[in-house]
Amino acid sequence: KVISPEVEVSISEETHSLIKELVGTKASLKEAVEALTFIATEMMPKKKQRRLSHLLWKNQDGTITAEEEKELDALIDEGQEGTIRKAKAILALKHLGIDIIPDLEARVRGK
Repeated sequence: KVISPEVEVSISEETHSLIKELVGTKASLKEAVEALTFIATEMMPKKKQRRLSHLLWKNQDGTITAEEEKELDALIDEGQEGTIRKAKAILALKHLGIDIIPDLEARVRGK
């Protein structure tokens, strides 16, 4: 286990590795938590979301061009990487005793 110097918090090696992978070495645990929270809540920009939806519809209709298909694949890859990054941030926060899932669910429901 790793001990955070600014607070007497014991952090597992797994959590420490996740934090380092996602946010690097922050000056404080508070900064790391803020960065992880930002990652866990970030969304694909609306313009890219709209483009992704448009390309998915074209793909379903069979009217997508080869160039658009490459763009679609890239957007899907980007979305999947973002989802994995968010999941890792949520896991790291959970290991730190911070459960942001109820807040995320409330956002989705529009509360």
